[in-house]
Formats: sequence, C-alpha cells, structure tokens
Amino acid sequence: MALDSEVIYRLRQQIIDSWHDHDGGTPVEAARHYGEEARLIPAFDNSGAIEGQESIHAWFEFQRQKFGPESRWDFQHRVTGFHFQLSGDIVHCRQRLLTTGQKKTDHGELRTFFVPGSSLDVWQKKQQAWQIISREIQVDFAAYAEPQTFLPLNYPGHG
Repeated sequence: MALDSEVIYRLRQQIIDSWHDHDGGTPVEAARHYGEEARLIPAFDNSGAIEGQESIHAWFEFQRQKFGPESRWDFQHRVTGFHFQLSGDIVHCRQRLLTTGQKKTDHGELRTFFVPGSSLDVWQKKQQAWQIISREIQVDFAAYAEPQTFLPLNYPGHG
C-alpha cells in the first residue's frame, strides 16, 4: 500500500472524525475507531495504558461521567497538523493538537482552558476501514484564563 493523496485524504478525515467522537460522541462512537486489541495511552491523566476496545469503551464511559456537561463544555481537540509515515500496512501519524474548552473549578469558578499537545497514532486498515491500533495523547502544558470565547483573528485593516 502506498500513501497516495487519496489514502492520506481519507485517513486525515477519519482521524478528525475520531477526535470529534472522542470529544463529543457517545462512548460507543468514541471507541468504534479503535481496533479490538488497540491501546490508548492518555499520558495526561495517569491512568496508564488502556488495553483493548472494551476497556477503551469503559474509559470513555468514565470520562463522560467524570466530566459531564454541567462541569465541562465546548471541549474539543483541534488538529493543527499531521505527519504520516508508512510502515508496511501500518501508518504512523503524529498530530499536533490544541485542546480547548471551558470547565468549572472545584470552587465553581468558570475557566477557559487551552492545552497544546500531540497524539502519536498507529493506524491499520482492516476490512476496508482504518482502525486505531495505538494512540498516545501527550500534553505540553495547560493554560487557564477568564471565561471567554475564541475571538476571530484580527488582521490589520480588517476589523
């Protein structure tokens, strides 16, 4: 298999879809992107490696309960760049991420958060569909600010 432009286009879209489901989908929708023997390593929360699609599904269930809509919202991973490397029928992909959202602190204060980081993924095509074999989510740092929405970029002369 070659990483031609069509393969890259389709894989990029599936990666973006996987993050969309990771952030706002049901646990079933989030876990469906992972292979049966997949491994998820959320390096940001000290939960260690989560092995197997069923355990990954349970992790998403726990995350949905821990961070319900009353305590965190507008949560999303924004993919800001891709780097692909082909190794046989497996594709390694590093994505740069900017995770954003708002949440309430333990004291009830509303805070906006910005968390740059990356994801190191291994994808494999099985039965005409790409599946995550491994995903390691890494965080560079977390920044918190007063509640605000993202303002559009202000370019000179436009605003």
